[in-house]
Amino acid sequence: VALLLGVLAWWQGWLPGMSSNAQYEALYNRGQSNLAVGDYLGAKEAFSTLAQQAPARYAALAEEGLQRAARLEQVATDYEQALAAIAAEDWDTAEASLRAVLAADAVYADASAKLDDVLHQRAVSELFRAGVAAYDSGQSAEAITQLESLTELDAEYQQDAVREELFVSYLRDGRALLATPDASADTIRQAIAR
Repeated sequence: VALLLGVLAWWQGWLPGMSSNAQYEALYNRGQSNLAVGDYLGAKEAFSTLAQQAPARYAALAEEGLQRAARLEQVATDYEQALAAIAAEDWDTAEASLRAVLAADAVYADASAKLDDVLHQRAVSELFRAGVAAYDSGQSAEAITQLESLTELDAEYQQDAVREELFVSYLRDGRALLATPDASADTIRQAIAR
């Protein structure tokens, strides 16, 4: 009976010194719970309180928790910056932020898929800009090269604009090839293909 009462007293924290351990455990668990749900401020508060009040064993755990909370908070901040950069079509900033996220946590949310999408969007937007610049400057062959590369990479990207510029570029290039003095049979075939 005495043994059972002793176990019950220990379990309930009625013994001297036991209630403070239960309090430290509760603070540590609160910090871990806050980390799990993404409440990094709450986690920092719990771990800071634990670090200030607890003995060395808990202080080390609290310090580890504080470092983890700071790291996860930075990862979340980088991810939010990446999302904002994606919305603004700032592909370089989005890539840098997503690479920082993945360096800290390789499986964070959908950062890896977002990075793949950012790299794809940057590639197609660069091809589109280069094609439009060549089109605007009258370099039909270069516009065709850039815009055809774009359609191979992503046939849906700015589909109407790409089709229109390709049509006009084909027409211009074909006419330029036919206007070449002493056009060879190959040049005429290429002009017909255009």
